Amino acid sequence: MPPKKGYKQKPREITPKQMVFVTHYLRTNDAKGAVVAAGYAPKNADTTAHRFLHRVPAIMDMVNKARNAVAKKSEYNLERLMDELNDGAAFSRETGNATALARFTELKAKAMGLLIERIDQRQVGSFEINITGIGQSSAAEPIDITPSGKDDDIFK
Repeated sequence: MPPKKGYKQKPREITPKQMVFVTHYLRTNDAKGAVVAAGYAPKNADTTAHRFLHRVPAIMDMVNKARNAVAKKSEYNLERLMDELNDGAAFSRETGNATALARFTELKAKAMGLLIERIDQRQVGSFEINITGIGQSSAAEPIDITPSGKDDDIFK
């Protein structure tokens, strides 16, 4: 008898065959192939796969838990970075590698926001300055700078 609408079945233990299905499905993400790999009839693979993934709570829970565990394990955050930097610093201390220790310390300080890289603020590209009166079509009158006869004695 199928469960009533809105009724949630309690998860029960899964069979070894269903465990093979879950394992294969998590590796390949191919539900139909996982059904066949688990030993179920290939002609009913579509319906069996749909039933397993949408109507069997134990299988649905196992798939969701496995996916959540993978997502959590692959999460990379500041805490994980600090653990890795601390491990590297400890190893460099053990091996007596001062350069590596200094580098791990520098990276740790940067990750904590204590050191900030310089930002190159030089202008990239070009710019134009427009000054009124320069570059207009009417040229200014030239200024005569040749010495005249009466002021010649200042050049002697």
